[in-house]
Amino acid sequence: MQERAQKGTVPKRIIFENEPGTKDFFIDRVQQLLAGLGVALKPPGSRLELPDASGFTGSPNEAVVVAMNLNGQKFYQNQLVGDEALAQKLAEAVRERKIPLTLILQADKNVPYGKIVKLCEIAKNAGISEVTFASRPNLSD
Repeated sequence: MQERAQKGTVPKRIIFENEPGTKDFFIDRVQQLLAGLGVALKPPGSRLELPDASGFTGSPNEAVVVAMNLNGQKFYQNQLVGDEALAQKLAEAVRERKIPLTLILQADKNVPYGKIVKLCEIAKNAGISEVTFASRPNLSD
């Protein structure tokens, strides 16, 4: 990849998927290496398959959004983050805004429940007042 970067033939964007359970350190390292070559990782938005649901109300609070893909990778502001970095970024958002915040979780419908619970704990410990789950409108209702 370094040789291709020097020649200017490296791709501008790469879709990166990891095996479930891959340590955040390795994911972060790959992201750093690619960033050093000027290659961006594709944000998860187009790769998420949100569950269908209806009847959920919104929140009166200001919101921050975290996406989680099928592999459990977390994205804050379209940037891949590990658990520690996410906790810091959420706590910083709470401190800066000085108002109750709601986390909107855009999780792929096949993310294991345990990973969602862990993310909710991270948000709670960072001072997020509530977590809501993004879904697509259920058109069959």
